[in-house]
Amino acid sequence: MKPKEIITVEDMSGVKVVHLKGHLDLETAPKVKPPLMELAKKAHCKIDLDLGETSYISSFGLSLLLQVNEQVRAVSGRLVLADLHPFAKQVFDTTQLGSVFKVYDTVEAAVKALG
Repeated sequence: MKPKEIITVEDMSGVKVVHLKGHLDLETAPKVKPPLMELAKKAHCKIDLDLGETSYISSFGLSLLLQVNEQVRAVSGRLVLADLHPFAKQVFDTTQLGSVFKVYDTVEAAVKALG
């Protein structure tokens, strides 16, 4: 699977909306890490991760999200999650990572909150 099939980025009112599709796991996490970290390195960045089409997240995927979050915080940015796929929601509930990330029901709500 090519990275462009896994990740797309668009700008919405100054917020980088990152759409992740498919699985975020051992195979795909290394492919999406470089573009995510590039966005996360920009001072005062605002990033909304759209997980509506992310049907599976492994521990590798969770680790990547935590790394990106740490980088965003280091540059005084903000990272939120939006539109969690039911599986992703279950993972975040089970791992209690919902307390680490602010989660919004829709991409639009997340963009508005970050704006």
